[in-house]
Parts: sequence; C-alpha cells; structure tokens
Amino acid sequence: MSANNIKTSKKFVSRPETLISGAGIGAITKNPLGDEVVKPAERVLAQYGISRIVDNLWYPDQLYLDMLKAIGEQPRGMSYFVAIGMNVIETAVFPPNINSLLAAFESFAVIHDLNKRNRAPEDTYTIRSISQTRIQVIDGTPYPHEVIYGFIHAMTRRFISPQQMFRLERTYLNPNNPNDGGALYNVFIE
Repeated sequence: MSANNIKTSKKFVSRPETLISGAGIGAITKNPLGDEVVKPAERVLAQYGISRIVDNLWYPDQLYLDMLKAIGEQPRGMSYFVAIGMNVIETAVFPPNINSLLAAFESFAVIHDLNKRNRAPEDTYTIRSISQTRIQVIDGTPYPHEVIYGFIHAMTRRFISPQQMFRLERTYLNPNNPNDGGALYNVFIE
C-alpha cells in the first residue's frame, strides 16, 4: 500500500464535532518559548471566550488549530512550530515499557487518538517499520507539517541511543499544495 492511497486531513481544518483535551493544548499555553507563542494563542482563546485552558476539559480542535495558525503568522512561526512539536515530546511522560523508537511512535499514535474525540478517521498517524534502521510515519492529522516534524525529530532523538545518528526525510503527499494533505516521514537510523 502506498502512502498516496491513505486519506489525510487538510492542514488547519478540523470537523466541528472534533474535540481535543486541554492537556493536548498545553504545549502552546505552557510553552517555554515565551510571549511570541503565548500571546497569539491567548488572543485566539479570547476570541473563543476562553480565559484559560484546563487540562481535563475538552475543547474544539479548531480552537487549537486556530491557535497554531496565529502562531504561524509570527515572523518566526515555522521555527516556533518545530519547537512546539519538540516540546510536546520532551515534556511527555511515556510508560516505562516504551524502550524502542518503534514502540514510542506506536504509543504516540495511540496517545494522539486518546486525546481526541469525534475525530475524522484520517486524523491519525500510521506507523510502519520498514527495516531495523527505517521507520515510516504517515501524518494524516490537520496539524502543521512543522509541528509534526518537531514531534518526530524529538521522538527519534529521545528513543535512540546517544551514539546513534539519524536522518529525517519528509515527502508531502500533495506536493503542489502541502497544506491540502499529510506527509510521509522516513526516519533513518544510522
């Protein structure tokens, strides 16, 4: 099955009924990058009539996407996206039985699905072990490509040994308009 046969979500667009946990939004509202990330997010929260995010409550996924879009409009928005993705993984608690990169990616896909309600079937990650040194991640989510790149980069760095190097390659599934689809990421462990 090729990656092109997998249906993916358009970036920055969610179904109205899709919800995300407050804990899932925390990567923005509790971000160490400071005001250039938090202030645009707070403006979007105000537009939705929300003063603060509570971890155990559920919010419209579109709220989160609108927060990300506002951050992306900042002068260094794409860099912030990568940093947000990395921050999610660097601060995440993983079960102690997660002891390999493949297991980490598989658990991340499950965690994503647990933090969403009423998501579109394509709003997920597909993980494939191609070989001992290559893992594919197919991103079908509506989140910006750079956030996903940050997730995958930080996940790989966290779960390979310090002596190992890696290479991360991304191929847009819709190269003429990347935000109209997901992406295929190949992680090569060297």
